[in-house]
Amino acid sequence: MQLLNQKGEKVNNFTLTVYSYMVTMKGHHDERKLFSVNKSNQNYLTVINFVMRGQYRLEIDFFDEGKLYHTGIYDIKI
Repeated sequence: MQLLNQKGEKVNNFTLTVYSYMVTMKGHHDERKLFSVNKSNQNYLTVINFVMRGQYRLEIDFFDEGKLYHTGIYDIKI
């Protein structure tokens, strides 16, 4: 994932976490992970395991200096 400022420049000073789960089976395949920053291209990276077909929700939290800045919610159908 790339984060860009208003000038279109990459930003990598945030801490990102993702909470992923199946919408219909919350509590069974939940995962909470931290993003890392790739040293070569400064993109945020993480691995999300989709264990079966279905509707998943990703809740990505963006922290700036330890304070929650924004939460993005994304629904994905596998």
